[in-house]
Amino acid sequence: MFSSRPRLRRFGSLSACLRQGLLLPLAALLACGVPVAADVGGYLLAAVEALEQGHYQQAEALTRDAERNDPGSAMPRLVQASVQLARFDVASALAGFRQVMAADPSVACGWLGGGACTVQQGDFAGASKLYRAALAANCDSPADVRACLAYALCQAGDLAGARREIEALRERWALTPLAAEVEATIAIAQRDLSGAVEALAEAALAQPDPPQPVMSAVTMPLSLPSPAERVLLALASRPPDGTRATPTAVRPPAAQQLDEQGLHIVSPTAGAAVSGSIQVTVQPEEQLALGYLALLVDGKFRAMSNAAPYRLTLDTHTCTDGPHELRVDGYSTAGVRVAWATRMIVVANGSASGPASLPPAASSDAGSTAEEVAAASGRGPTNGGRHTYAPGQVQVLAEAQGRLEAWLTLRPHPLNRAYLAGRIREAQGQLLDAAAAYEYVFAVQPVYPGVHADLLAVYQRLGLARSNGGPTELRHLPGGSRSVALTFDDGPSPSLTPQLLDQLDQYGAKATFFVIGKQAELYPELVRAIHQRGHELACHSYSHADMTELNALEIERELVKTRALVREATGAVVRYFRPPGGNYDAKVRRAVMEMGYQTVLWSANVADCQGMDAEAAAQRLLRDTDDGGIVLLHNGYDETVLALPKLLAALSQRGFRMRTISQILGSQPPGRGTASEGGEGAAGQ
Repeated sequence: MFSSRPRLRRFGSLSACLRQGLLLPLAALLACGVPVAADVGGYLLAAVEALEQGHYQQAEALTRDAERNDPGSAMPRLVQASVQLARFDVASALAGFRQVMAADPSVACGWLGGGACTVQQGDFAGASKLYRAALAANCDSPADVRACLAYALCQAGDLAGARREIEALRERWALTPLAAEVEATIAIAQRDLSGAVEALAEAALAQPDPPQPVMSAVTMPLSLPSPAERVLLALASRPPDGTRATPTAVRPPAAQQLDEQGLHIVSPTAGAAVSGSIQVTVQPEEQLALGYLALLVDGKFRAMSNAAPYRLTLDTHTCTDGPHELRVDGYSTAGVRVAWATRMIVVANGSASGPASLPPAASSDAGSTAEEVAAASGRGPTNGGRHTYAPGQVQVLAEAQGRLEAWLTLRPHPLNRAYLAGRIREAQGQLLDAAAAYEYVFAVQPVYPGVHADLLAVYQRLGLARSNGGPTELRHLPGGSRSVALTFDDGPSPSLTPQLLDQLDQYGAKATFFVIGKQAELYPELVRAIHQRGHELACHSYSHADMTELNALEIERELVKTRALVREATGAVVRYFRPPGGNYDAKVRRAVMEMGYQTVLWSANVADCQGMDAEAAAQRLLRDTDDGGIVLLHNGYDETVLALPKLLAALSQRGFRMRTISQILGSQPPGRGTASEGGEGAAGQ
């Protein structure tokens, strides 16, 4: 990023070299008996490109080709160690980097790789020493490496030392995004909020758009003590700008756990190694009514099928080599997820996982020894000076080494700024803004260091966190006001929600809409319409999954993600939850309470009216409804659409007021302009 080395010319294929007339000079050099490491630079550059894209088998194969051509070079060992690091074999990777450090201390990649390994092992004092050595080795991007040094010192608790390195960096270069975020972290820890804001702004200027999660050399959090002793910042490494974005690498589980509900993945089997184009065969349970199946890899949509037998095609070349989560979701004709199945597979395309670049040949210029190149460029030799390289090979080797340095250099995690902004807002007392930032981070990455504890702390300060006292579930509301709570599950739906809103308006009725998060994500304008017309928004989960089949973290993510989406659309904070299908147990109860929700069940249910005409359905609901009753209706295709007009008319005739849950309880969730933010008035939900 801040390298003084000029951008090097690259020749990406053998045919390109032929067109440029570069092979004849190389042949002449070989004929004259000049020792040349033939094609090693091209093989190594292609290997680094494969490493950047996550094609590790391809990188290993190209590295072996390079090593056969130049067995004494340090670069093949460096690339091999980098592949081991990417595969979480940190001990082997560190041993490889140490071999290079001992053989040729002038190679900065050895020290950078060692630093990445020791960071992964949690030895931050050791990492700081290695990063200092990388600076002494005339690395390609000293500003980025000095930022890594500041990171290691900060993680080791040497805040003063980290600040000194940042100041030294600022004296010679523009502040890198990583350095700016470390500076913001130090400022927050020292309660210098204005300094933290300035540093975060500087990080945004240095890199306007946060980097997308990509295949990384190492992913480690940065922990710092604070008054609440929380983790402040997570930092991850990533390959240089311009490489293909892929999900952040994660360690594959020790044992494959099948997660199936209504669907069974017949093939591929769990843990299978796959390559090329494969068929994913899915068998649904009998009697399961499906509209269509969706195939996802690591959460990204890849294929769909709406006809049995269900066979979905996946081109594994679109995936990086390594472990991936394969998931098939089954949806009803109404678009509600009703079944799913997941399993882990291992993509192993090897050299076929992408087009392998043929190594470029050398140019016609006279050869130079490695020592002469090192003296001219300030870079150390990478092969002990045993070979003579033509300048074209020297250039390609230098590019490969520079890109490997960049891949081994720590880079900021894309969620850092949102999390740091939340810490700043919390310290400033802007609790709703802090909660919004934490919710965003938690929804994207629930295991981001510290965000869970910080989110709960803010919820408690907002009055959302619930104690063990009082009712854990509401099946009926307090009477005495001749009020009824009409509640609508599912949706919003562009075909039904406007119709329901118009019917409610005719009778001046206010209702509570338990929305599905993914539907709110698709139709935020309908969420705003519900809110703007005076109704209350509540949570019906994000994916409409059976909550009892999820683990605690998955349940919390469903709750937080839906709350974040409603807040984004309306500024309102939801606090009521209804479990999809009424599936509820002690585990769900704990997660719901921890996330500051109140579970709302029902006293009358439109599901009891199945098959009835409009009049009969309305009468059945009226029979089960009394003062303080909670009526469960649907924002979907059932008897609700037909029965609602007659139900509204009958309730009005009997003198009932149709109000939101919060109105009947006399409570108001915190929202924009509430007392929680300075007492400017109610949110008007």
